[in-house]
Amino acid sequence: AEYWLLFFDEFQYFLTTNHITAISRKVSIEYNTIGDIRELITAETVTGTRSISQDN
Repeated sequence: AEYWLLFFDEFQYFLTTNHITAISRKVSIEYNTIGDIRELITAETVTGTRSISQDN
């Protein structure tokens, strides 16, 4: 029974760690995506204002 409890604790820990890793990975992926989108918007804004100023 003690072995089983030990195994269960290890398994719980393993599951929890995996869960946390998965969540943090997902969050970092979403954060990177948001960062990329912001960069795109910024780049478009910069190039947009540049082209307008060049036309004028």
